[in-house]
Amino acid sequence: MDSHSQVTDRRPAGSTFFDFTLLFRAFGIAIWQPARLALALAGVIASVLLGMGLDAAWPASASPVALHVNDHWVTESGLYRQLADSRAVRSTIGEMIVADNRVHASGVFKELLLQVRLTEDRCIAAVFGLNPGALFAAARDAFMAIAWLVSMHAVFAILYGLGLVVIWGFVGIGICRGVALAVARNDEPSLREYRQVCKSQWMQAATIPVLPLMVVLASAIALWIFGLVGAIPFVGSLIVGVLFPIAILGGVIMAMAVILGALALPLAPFGIAAAGSDAGDAIVDSAGFVVKRPVKSLFYYAVAFVVGVIAFAALKWIVALSLWCGGKALGTTMDLGAASFEAKTADAAAPGMLEAMWIPPSPAGESPFYGTPTDLTLTGTSWLGRHLIRLWLMFTWAVLAAFAVSYFYASAGIAWFLLRRDVDHTDITEVIAEIADKESGAGSAVS
Repeated sequence: MDSHSQVTDRRPAGSTFFDFTLLFRAFGIAIWQPARLALALAGVIASVLLGMGLDAAWPASASPVALHVNDHWVTESGLYRQLADSRAVRSTIGEMIVADNRVHASGVFKELLLQVRLTEDRCIAAVFGLNPGALFAAARDAFMAIAWLVSMHAVFAILYGLGLVVIWGFVGIGICRGVALAVARNDEPSLREYRQVCKSQWMQAATIPVLPLMVVLASAIALWIFGLVGAIPFVGSLIVGVLFPIAILGGVIMAMAVILGALALPLAPFGIAAAGSDAGDAIVDSAGFVVKRPVKSLFYYAVAFVVGVIAFAALKWIVALSLWCGGKALGTTMDLGAASFEAKTADAAAPGMLEAMWIPPSPAGESPFYGTPTDLTLTGTSWLGRHLIRLWLMFTWAVLAAFAVSYFYASAGIAWFLLRRDVDHTDITEVIAEIADKESGAGSAVS
């Protein structure tokens, strides 16, 4: 038997060009398992509370502002997206304040959350409009939002980033374990196993996003030291000129760490959850999958992204339709009553009780899918009722975000299994039996 036949015989049966259709399972895996959705929801709520807490504790002098210019509001992140330079942004904001433009205090997380929502809307519009240019523009805006956060609010970015690493290291590894068993065996971990996995493996999962950053930081420190050499009078410029390839090599290492890290990070946790690897082996193996099968990796990501955007938009429309139906039915009788206002409004102009607190969404997409909470000056129970409605609408947003997170992990898990089968010739059904007891030697691969 020749070597080609030997390699062919090792390839698991059923590996075809149409393997990518398995990614369509991600929607069902993401939405039909309450335990994984609950974990994702807990992670979303914890992430939002962390961001809001940092905003509340952050000094006003270090917080971003929005300025009212020519009948519209200009945010700090929006200026950075245009100017791409933190010094120019600060200078422009100072000039606008001197020119007596209205200033509105904001929060770093609040502004970041706004950019996330805008990017989500742009991605949906680009996919349904079949507009790749708009999609790349949305990706650029998302990258610029991250660059704004890191360059202009570095301390906030570090603190919030560390918090996210802890939150999603704990929550994410549990979701990954559930996805791995669902993909490999159409099974679901018990609640006890979820707890064991989250408790014993969260540190490994939290280490994964840190490793590429350590490579970037080590390269940056080396270049900073090289820059000090270049600052030496007379000879420094000559030394840098002769050894400038060091700067090029350092830049290449940093860029590759960012690119490979971004492509491998969605896959790497499944090296822990499905194969029982540690964080280093998991990210190296996942990066190897991407390097050895770059076209397939990008294709899987593209298919998963498009399917996810369509599914998310469909769920948003279903939520909008549900809120419209519920709001119209409730308002039919509730609007017969009158809300309590701080200043009594004329009876002819006063809205109904529900309409004074919240206006249901339009299924045609003419308003936000969650409706429009009013800004009328209410008092008493009407004021409290409006805030409770807003709280439930925020919870609805969180549930949708939890689906998006669960879908992200489900599609990444399917891609990891497919790439592992293609590169390592390991069958999809092979997943380690127990990862919580791996250190004691109890883990084993089963089919």
